[in-house]
Amino acid sequence: MQSASRWPKRGRGPATPRWPRSVPIARALMDRLSTNCASSLTLTALPTSQQAGKAVLRAVPGYVLAPDMKSAKLFVTPPTTGKVTATAVASSDKACLVPGPFSASGIVLTVPTAAVGGKSSRCRATISITFSDESVVVAHYLVLPSLKTQVERVGTHWAEDAWLPRDFPDAFGRSASVMPYDRHDRARVLDDSRAYDVGLSDDAGGGNPLGFAIKAAYAPTQFQVTRLDDYVKWTLFGIKTDTAKPPFKSLQIRPEDCKYDPLNPTATPQKAGSEDGIRMTMYYYNDAGDPSNSTSGHFDYAYKGE
Repeated sequence: MQSASRWPKRGRGPATPRWPRSVPIARALMDRLSTNCASSLTLTALPTSQQAGKAVLRAVPGYVLAPDMKSAKLFVTPPTTGKVTATAVASSDKACLVPGPFSASGIVLTVPTAAVGGKSSRCRATISITFSDESVVVAHYLVLPSLKTQVERVGTHWAEDAWLPRDFPDAFGRSASVMPYDRHDRARVLDDSRAYDVGLSDDAGGGNPLGFAIKAAYAPTQFQVTRLDDYVKWTLFGIKTDTAKPPFKSLQIRPEDCKYDPLNPTATPQKAGSEDGIRMTMYYYNDAGDPSNSTSGHFDYAYKGE
């Protein structure tokens, strides 16, 4: 895929940076130094905190907890010069996180079901541990509502906030799909120099539709299943002659894409054997004032700015 001659406003610039001239010079110098000094240079690894005699904390399963987690623990290795004398918890919500007494088998952590306000709230908490040498270490936790609630919320987000409606006029045929979402702007992201993110494919663009499909498979609602059906019918396997621009393409390469289609005369047929393949992205951009006549390897593109 060729890069566009100009990057969209939201873009982060070309993938390959233009290094200043000093960078290759510095790299050459480093290579020479490493060659000449390899025999005399000795690298010494820095000691770990525990080796240095400092306190070490280890959270299991981690520092993000929910009421569903019944076996969360905080393991404490005291400093070599002290032992645990006190623990204290502070949180943005009363009784958000309740630590048990210190023991060699770890501090048991409990998240009361009512502590995070049922379905609507989350909070942050810290556990401060004081040692006999007067040193203090602090563990920071994020406490979420139940995992079931989290799954319900992300499903609602994909089906409503991030969903691009079927009748949305999109030149690339991305309507009826789950798009990336900018939390700061509170809006779907349709235009980006990273073509995969907004192209419904590859790791970045395919993650949202895949996650939505998994959610609908294991915790379905009728509304979300209908959304997923629309995605499969109109975007994964279908084309939209009413809202997209030629050449009309689906995300998955259909058998009819590999031969001339009188209903889609501007499309270049795929190579035989490409059936059921996935396009690397549904989104290609170009400045209409400076056309690139670029090709994706599957079809030509020159939509941007038209």
